[in-house]
Amino acid sequence: MANRLVLVQTQQVMQASGPPLPMVQAQIVAQASTMTGLILAQAQRPMVAVSVTSTNLLTGGATWTVPADWNPNNNTIEAWGGGGGGGGGTTNTRAGGGGGGGEYRKIVNWSGSGSIAINIGAAGTAGAVASDGGPGGQTTFETTTLVAKAGAQGLSGTGGGAGGTGGTGAGGSNNGGTGATGQTSTNASGGGGGGAGGPTSAGGSPGGTSGGAGGGGDAGSGGNAGTPPTPVVGNPGNPRGGGGGGGACTPTGQSAGGAGAAGAIRTTYTV
Repeated sequence: MANRLVLVQTQQVMQASGPPLPMVQAQIVAQASTMTGLILAQAQRPMVAVSVTSTNLLTGGATWTVPADWNPNNNTIEAWGGGGGGGGGTTNTRAGGGGGGGEYRKIVNWSGSGSIAINIGAAGTAGAVASDGGPGGQTTFETTTLVAKAGAQGLSGTGGGAGGTGGTGAGGSNNGGTGATGQTSTNASGGGGGGAGGPTSAGGSPGGTSGGAGGGGDAGSGGNAGTPPTPVVGNPGNPRGGGGGGGACTPTGQSAGGAGAAGAIRTTYTV
C-alpha cells in the first residue's frame, strides 16, 4: 500500500508540472521508496550490548596492576596456596609421608586501582632421603584481603602433611587435602600427596599411594608416592597447589619425596 501511495503522489506532481512519468520511471520511484523504508526500519532497531570477560592467571611477581577497564561490580579474584613437599624414605621399613595440598580462597567484586601487592605461594621442596619435605608458601593478594594457606610438609618415615586451611576471603573457600602417611614395612611405598582445594570442593586426602584429587573447578592433584622395588622417587604435586608424594624405602635403599606445586592467583572480570 505504501508503494502505491508514493506512486500516485509522484504521478500527480509530475502531471501538474509536465507530462506523466513513464511506467518504468514510476516503478523505480516506488522501489526507491521501499528501500528507504527498510533502511529506516533497520536503523530503529535497538543495539545489543556485548559483554567481554577477561581472565589472567598470575604465577609469579610481587605486584599486579589493576587493568584500566576493571569492573568493580563484576569480578572474582581467586587464590591457591602452595603444596607441601613429600618426605623422603628412611631406613629400610619407613617410607615418607605425602605433602598437604594448598588451600583455595576467593573474593568477589573487589574495588581498587593502581599497583597491588601480591605473593605467590612457593612450592614445598622435595624431602631428600631421610629428610622431611618443605612446607608450601601462602598466597596473598593485597597483603591480608585474600590469603590462601599452604599445605604442610610430608615427614620422613612418618606422617603426611596437613592441607592448607584458615586463610581469608569471604567469597568462598575450600581446604587442601592432607597427605597420606608412608607405609612402614619392608619394600614400603610412600604416601600420596594431598590435592589442592578448588572453587567447588575441597582437595582430596589420599589413603594410600595415589595422590589426592584436586578440588572441583580447576585445582592441582597430589603427586603419587614413590614405590619399591627400585625405589622410585615420589612424584611432584600438580599445578595449582598439589602436595608432593612421599619417597619409598627398600632393604637396599630409599628414595626422595616429590616437590609440591606452587600456588597461583586468578583474576576474572566482565565489562
